[in-house]
Amino acid sequence: MTIMKTPQHREPTEDEIRHEAYLLWLADGRVPGRELEHWHAARETLRHRVHVSALRALPDGGNVLHFPPARNARRQS
Repeated sequence: MTIMKTPQHREPTEDEIRHEAYLLWLADGRVPGRELEHWHAARETLRHRVHVSALRALPDGGNVLHFPPARNARRQS
């Protein structure tokens, strides 16, 4: 997976991941032995949040797929 680095798109910091993983651990009932699972889930959750925030900051609100009508499209009656 390629991560593009722009001013609006960044990787979450270790502290952010640690905090999010802690919240996941609490929500999961404080079950021991799932640290790595919570860490990966936290990192992916934060990456998603950063990505969505970056898209929303775009002038078109992240609606980057624009399909113009086909030139020779037949009209159905």
